[in-house]
Amino acid sequence: MKIEIYTKTTCPYSTMAKQVLDLYGYEYTETILDDDDQRTQFYESCGENVNTVPQIYLNGERLGGFEHLLRSNLIS
Repeated sequence: MKIEIYTKTTCPYSTMAKQVLDLYGYEYTETILDDDDQRTQFYESCGENVNTVPQIYLNGERLGGFEHLLRSNLIS
């Protein structure tokens, strides 16, 4: 399984999402989007109504943010 997480250094939900993934022993690739322009371009590439980090992808498909991670079968 390939997990990618897009984060912002100062975002508490990004930190918590990484902690949950670590707790469950998942390996992931992190992309830090601290630059506002880079983050805006990322949001636009995700589709409508995406304007927050973290954004988590499983095998190339967007799972969503922190709340989506908590409701996913990754941690149930």
